[in-house]
Amino acid sequence: MRNPIILFTLVLFFLPTVSHAQDPAEADSIYRLLLITPGDTNLIYSLNSSIDNLTYSDPETALYYAKKQDSLSVVVGYPHGSAMALNLQGVCYELSGDMRKAIEIYLQAAKLSMAHNLLHTLSTVYNNLGIVYSYLGAIETSLDYHFKSLELAESLQDSSKISVNYNNIGLRLSHLNQEERAIEYYKKALKVNLTRENYRPVSSNYLNLGRAFVITERFDSALYYYHKAMHIFETQFPKSMDKSLVTNGLAYTYLHLENLDSARHYLNLCKEISERTNDFYGKLEAVSLEGAIFKKEGQFELARKAFLNALDLAEETGLFDNEIELYRELAEVSHNLGDNDKAYSYYLRYIELNDSLFNVEKINEIANIEFTYQVDKQARLDSLEQVQAQMLRLEGEKEAIYLASRRNALEFSGIAFFVLIIFLIILMNRKLKLNDKMLNLLIFIFFVIIFEASLVAFDPLIDQWSQGEVLIKVIFNSGLAFAIFTAHHFLEGRMIRMIRRY
Repeated sequence: MRNPIILFTLVLFFLPTVSHAQDPAEADSIYRLLLITPGDTNLIYSLNSSIDNLTYSDPETALYYAKKQDSLSVVVGYPHGSAMALNLQGVCYELSGDMRKAIEIYLQAAKLSMAHNLLHTLSTVYNNLGIVYSYLGAIETSLDYHFKSLELAESLQDSSKISVNYNNIGLRLSHLNQEERAIEYYKKALKVNLTRENYRPVSSNYLNLGRAFVITERFDSALYYYHKAMHIFETQFPKSMDKSLVTNGLAYTYLHLENLDSARHYLNLCKEISERTNDFYGKLEAVSLEGAIFKKEGQFELARKAFLNALDLAEETGLFDNEIELYRELAEVSHNLGDNDKAYSYYLRYIELNDSLFNVEKINEIANIEFTYQVDKQARLDSLEQVQAQMLRLEGEKEAIYLASRRNALEFSGIAFFVLIIFLIILMNRKLKLNDKMLNLLIFIFFVIIFEASLVAFDPLIDQWSQGEVLIKVIFNSGLAFAIFTAHHFLEGRMIRMIRRY
């Protein structure tokens, strides 16, 4: 590093704690160091890591520092720092429920990453786009991004990103009711993560396998995987917000098994975790689950109230898939309450949203095509600018060569004219009454100019023959100089004798 020793020491002090930082003070400390040395890429990475840890516990603060990181990276001309910062901003918007803004920022990060060939970051951004599009119900678009991310990860041989995409592809296939294929991808992800001995993704794989086995009504297998996930969270990540997903899954499994006491136990755990971590998705799932338990108990009024609360949360955060399912649930409980008018209206809304899913996917597909078009268009414009610049450069070089050639021709013409004048003076030496000393000097100058001009004229040819090799050029020049010296001496003598004879 090119920074002062004291700053290097401070960086070493902060780096061990950054990976575990959830305190905004640490991000602020690193940011202040960056203000002193904004070009320090190691500090930018450290700030990025600190912000990444802040995103789940304090998304607003994380967003603030992600924007600061982006600004500093732009100032120092470090596009990788900007791409990472934009990706984190997208995560923050996603966690706050603003999915449209998250997509907008992720697409900016993708464009910047492509422009600078930042393949690791691009793979991460594609994966995040896949996640956020899934929240909006655009599953085909989501899968497309996950497969793009997986392709990059495999080319980079990044096992972490490979396993993440396997897992997320499984989730999207589950949304498409392709549970058996989903299970295959979950197991692929689990296999990779077990070899890496990374507990966090392993717990996610167990969680998703549990969910898939619930859907396929293999409840014993579901409980097996859910409890394995629960064990990892209790021993490794007891305060993680993702623990609410496991408790939620266990509650649903026990609900299907009609073990309502165990279902309520895990529901209460889910509520406590989602409230403590301010997990909007966990809160939504907990309220939906509570409605399902009331429905199973036959308390349809309480169930409808819970489903309506869940619907408010789903609409507020733009979780399209959840909205569809909640309208179906509301139609069923309203029918059980004998409120057939509401049941009918809820069912119509369910059909409307379900049918409009195709349109949502088309809109997102068009958005993706438009984005790709804009990227390709910019690439073409950049290419055109490069071609135009190359043409201008070639035209400039051509004009410079022409001007140099014209200048050389004029100079050689001037030299020839000067030599001709000297030659005429020599011929008219008797009329001009030149003494022998002056005549000899003019003859000497005449030949010196002729042979020196010849040496200059031959120099480009000698360069071409020698291909820039110094030794070969010296040999050529020495031979030419010897020939010129001999010819000069011989011709000068002959001319002197000839002039004196006449």
